[in-house]
Amino acid sequence: MATPYTPAKTIKDEFSPDFQKDILALLYLDPNFLRLSSETIKPEHFDDKVDATYAEIFISFVKKFPKDSITKEVVFHEISKRIKTKRIVEDERTEYVKTFVRIATTPKALEYVKTEIRRFVLAKSLEVELVGSVDLLRKGQYKEIIDRMTAAYTKVESTEKRVDIKVVGSVGDRVALLKDPEASLTRAGISTGLPELDAKLYRKGIGKGEMLVICGSPGRGKSIWLANLTMAAVLQGNNVLYYTLEMASDIVMNRFDAMVTGIPFVDLIKHADLVAERWGIIQRSFKFGEIFLHDLPPRYLTPNMIRRHIRSYEEEGIRIDALVVDYADIMASDRRIDERRLEHGDVYEQLRAIGKECSVDVMTASQANRDSLRKKDIDIDSMAEDFSKAMTADYVIGLSQTKSEEAYCSDGCTGIMRAFLAKNRNGPKNINVEFYTDFTRMRISKPMMDEFDRTHFGRLIT
Repeated sequence: MATPYTPAKTIKDEFSPDFQKDILALLYLDPNFLRLSSETIKPEHFDDKVDATYAEIFISFVKKFPKDSITKEVVFHEISKRIKTKRIVEDERTEYVKTFVRIATTPKALEYVKTEIRRFVLAKSLEVELVGSVDLLRKGQYKEIIDRMTAAYTKVESTEKRVDIKVVGSVGDRVALLKDPEASLTRAGISTGLPELDAKLYRKGIGKGEMLVICGSPGRGKSIWLANLTMAAVLQGNNVLYYTLEMASDIVMNRFDAMVTGIPFVDLIKHADLVAERWGIIQRSFKFGEIFLHDLPPRYLTPNMIRRHIRSYEEEGIRIDALVVDYADIMASDRRIDERRLEHGDVYEQLRAIGKECSVDVMTASQANRDSLRKKDIDIDSMAEDFSKAMTADYVIGLSQTKSEEAYCSDGCTGIMRAFLAKNRNGPKNINVEFYTDFTRMRISKPMMDEFDRTHFGRLIT
């Protein structure tokens, strides 16, 4: 009578010691496989301490010497070093030699092992995170456990999507793009709302994978500018994922209504029919994107939560083109960091990573420090808390305004403001761009948006 098939009950049963040694054999014998796997396969993924040591040796070697192939001499030298430093007991040398003889032999099912690597790494990564979450489980910190597991899954998924770009071989394609004015338009980024400022940026706006931080004192209009950036993206047919962490969602939506229709914010309730009429005109005039608005409390939103949201939209067939966080200073890190200043830096680095991973424009705002109130120009040293925020961003725009500029009022203008381009990764910086605001309609540039009204509606609402 045949023995019935019994499925593996644990990860250890499924990925046996022999299978794990086959993985080590691939790492040792195939330099390309080692280079591609060095960011995902970890020593802690191996059950046996001898196997884990060999994984550590191979991965450390390729990270230090990516162009070289590891040799038997290198391996035995590394083993001897560990014996001298007591990391390996002398009596275990024989066991290490036997294991090396085994892994230095080509696996019989080499291609099969390669196809199973992803499942192995994913299972082991989740296992490592689960074991490391025991203390969190005791404390009832379930959200942190979920975030750790999600982060481990995301890292494995993202490293699977490798795309090699041949730089030398694509010279002809790049030259053709440089000569094609129409192609340059497709590379244009999302407008900042100020054409004079766009002209200073390499992509004439904020490009895919790039990060803009607007810095200013309280009441300077950071949220209004983020809303203007959002609407500029939507009018170009982009989908925007928008997080509001302070302002209520109904206020945010009404700000968009005022901005698009040209009806003063406080008068929207008086002109409900006109709001609908003007939205209809705009929707017929543009290939509209969508704004996916999330209203969350401060210190609740984390980078991994954003990643999950983007993935969930993608699963529904919705492409997110831009990410707006109002604002990142009141996000929370996925890691437990006691010092708030360092947590800020981690959040900004993760937002920048999301921009690269998901190919989205990232736009957020940062509070300026107290000293900025006495400064004419808001520079990168005016950013509150961690200076690494400025290091992470591609563009930093400081909103500057003197008392006389704030008091300026003519023809409906609600004050003059200056956008100080404090950081510009690929172009000129330390440039001031003056603009006339219309905060009654939640607009950054009054002249440009007045022209928008005349073009589409024929008149202004005063």
